Amino acid sequence: MIDIFSSGGPFFVFSMAGLFPWQCYIQKDAKRLSTDHRQLLQEKINKLTKKLGIQKEIELIEIEAFYTSLQALGSNVFPNKAGIAIDPNLLKEMPFDMQEFVLAHELSHIKNNDLIKVNLYAGIVAAIVTAVAGILFPSLNVRFSKRGMALSGYTSPAAIIGSFVGLYAFVFFSKKYEEAADKMAFSVCSKEAQLEGINFFKICQEYHISNRKEIDSLLAKIWNKMMYTSEGDFRLDILHPSLSKRIQYLQLELSKYP
Repeated sequence: MIDIFSSGGPFFVFSMAGLFPWQCYIQKDAKRLSTDHRQLLQEKINKLTKKLGIQKEIELIEIEAFYTSLQALGSNVFPNKAGIAIDPNLLKEMPFDMQEFVLAHELSHIKNNDLIKVNLYAGIVAAIVTAVAGILFPSLNVRFSKRGMALSGYTSPAAIIGSFVGLYAFVFFSKKYEEAADKMAFSVCSKEAQLEGINFFKICQEYHISNRKEIDSLLAKIWNKMMYTSEGDFRLDILHPSLSKRIQYLQLELSKYP
């Protein structure tokens, strides 16, 4: 039982972020956008919320922090608060139709309770793999010493295996639900917002390609080629589908809407 919690516990803990969106309660709203802009965004959020069938009011919170550009807060299944955290500097650079798409994307995460599901499912996978590994190979279930547990953070080799498989599951489910959120956003957006949604990912690609061509120094050029593919995909972003794939499946989605 201890091994199971050792491997799946961190995922179960992080799933609490969906249960309790702390930013909605204690994060200060920066309020950098103009009153008119915020009103337009809130009106758009309310319309999209109604289309998606979300049964609660969605708050808009402006956060200027390194960890936030656009982020869904909370879920649709519990009665507590839910919201969207945005970096106001990012929105200032976007056409309003593009803002509609990214808002719809984050609302789709709330609608589907993705913040809870991704971590919960990864934790379940980690716990099951840990238990099975310990049963099939008893030697893997031998407890580490207190020092070994302190150094590794795990109680046994089985827990380490379960945790790594859980991480793989986390990546898998993250990509799965990002794609689902893109497609659900498309289903409630205007035609103009659908087109701007595709354009958003194309702009990201172009930006990455321009970074890849950086010629200020040899080291910068080598580094950027390591980080970005020739198609403009960011190699280190393992939690989202590649930009190329997102553009491809959204173009297919576009053909479904007259």
